[in-house]
Amino acid sequence: KYSVISKFDSLVIKNNSNFWMESPIIAGSVLVDDSDINFKSKRTHLSLYSTGIITVQNDSHITQELTETIDNGEEYSIEMISNGFNLSSDSTVSADAKGYYNLGVNYTCKTIGNKSTSNSTATSAIGGSAVICAASHGGRGGCNSQTDSALEVYGSFSNPYWSGSSCRYRYSQTYGGGIVRIDSGTGPLQINGIISANATTLTTNSSGSASGGSIYLNGGAISGNGSVTANGTSHSYVYGAGGGGGRIALHYTSLAGGFSQTSIKSNVYAYG
Repeated sequence: KYSVISKFDSLVIKNNSNFWMESPIIAGSVLVDDSDINFKSKRTHLSLYSTGIITVQNDSHITQELTETIDNGEEYSIEMISNGFNLSSDSTVSADAKGYYNLGVNYTCKTIGNKSTSNSTATSAIGGSAVICAASHGGRGGCNSQTDSALEVYGSFSNPYWSGSSCRYRYSQTYGGGIVRIDSGTGPLQINGIISANATTLTTNSSGSASGGSIYLNGGAISGNGSVTANGTSHSYVYGAGGGGGRIALHYTSLAGGFSQTSIKSNVYAYG
């Protein structure tokens, strides 16, 4: 399946480096320090596998390649497997605006499976929308007309694995949120920074808006004072409506800090 699978006893990326993940890496411990990683790995494919702890610190940022660059129905994602994951307060894991992207054709949507659909026939496409409705994912997109309704939601609430959808009404192109998956088995997840798969922020009028992407976190104890978000596009202009929220799934044995039962609603959300 792969031309190259790189193996390391340990992997250290530091000193303001920019590292591109285009093939799988298997390593012991992984340290990302004052550096950036861009994941250009296809969804469901092994990306970064650590037999130890993955630490992202000191203003480091992990991002995802834009899914629209794939034209065969596949999509990119950020996927990390380890025995523990630490994210510092000044670092991020972001798939913001990296999901399905409208190519600029008016009255069309880009939706599940990275496929295009016309708004005039959107009733046959999951996640798409009517002309003046926004894209759906974990929640339905909004509409600015009482006679229209956005289409059904899609994806799994316990194992989210799809990008957010994108719709264009007249002027503005929109990008759905991408995919973030971090699996530490029974190891701890210490999250003090930001993990996000938000849709694009809207800056102009007359757009159908996009929906949030997917975030899957699995570990033993999940703790820290960071945030996890998969928001749809917020829309306050005259035409159009806001996009639906994405999907976030947390699997854990215990929660603490900002992820405790009393605080988690303030730090983990997928608004639409």
